[in-house]
Amino acid sequence: MNRTFAKIALAASIVLPWAAFGEPQAEKSAGAASTQPAEKPAGTAKKKTAPFTEPVKITGAWARTTAPGASTAAVYMKLESAVPLKLVQAVSEASKSAEVHEMKMVDNVMQMRPLIPLEVEAGKPVLFQPGGYHIMLLDIKKPVKSGDLVPVRLTFAGPDNKLFNTSVVAVGADKAPGKN
Repeated sequence: MNRTFAKIALAASIVLPWAAFGEPQAEKSAGAASTQPAEKPAGTAKKKTAPFTEPVKITGAWARTTAPGASTAAVYMKLESAVPLKLVQAVSEASKSAEVHEMKMVDNVMQMRPLIPLEVEAGKPVLFQPGGYHIMLLDIKKPVKSGDLVPVRLTFAGPDNKLFNTSVVAVGADKAPGKN
């Protein structure tokens, strides 16, 4: 088995359906688990409702390689959604904790701060890239090397404020894929 195939097989085993992670921790109101629309009285028109699906598309995920002994790493990607969402949590098996961060210039000083929630506007891509938004992995368990697979689970609040998880596997790299 060649190395590339082994990495793809490992990635496939890491990316699980969101239900495998269990429910996000949040209080549920009575009846929140129902996904079927309520029955309407006879003679009234039924409004067709599509079942909830994950409305977020994540592409180009990568994690910057780290120096030996580094305690943090950063994950970058592109998020797109057809509906407005809020990114409310990030978790990774590669670190003790993970946070959504924003870097920006304020009075000629680059500042970095945690950002929860991160608003994802419908139809407007959100780029996670060096010098901007990123997932900060804190207290990483081992250095990120080129080709390493870094799993991240993101929790979003949908337009109806119901929470859902989605998983992404970032690949360790010195720079964004496709950049020379």
